[in-house]
Amino acid sequence: RVRCADGDYRWFRFRGMAQFDDAHQPVRMLGTITDVHEHVLAQRSQQATQRMWQQTATELDLAMDAAHIALWRFDPVTGQV
Repeated sequence: RVRCADGDYRWFRFRGMAQFDDAHQPVRMLGTITDVHEHVLAQRSQQATQRMWQQTATELDLAMDAAHIALWRFDPVTGQV
């Protein structure tokens, strides 16, 4: 994360490498900076949603076990249960 001039923090990806001469001394640095802020926020939101659904599924399983009930699926086209 990098703090921007307006005080907000944004996520960036920094990649770089050094080029060395024959004496193994660094002579040049090359690199890129990529703004990945929106990607990171979307990924975190997706992870939070997955955790929420998993928690809901766990709570439903516990409630169904406590009530001694089960879910059944019926396909009217095939007649399979």
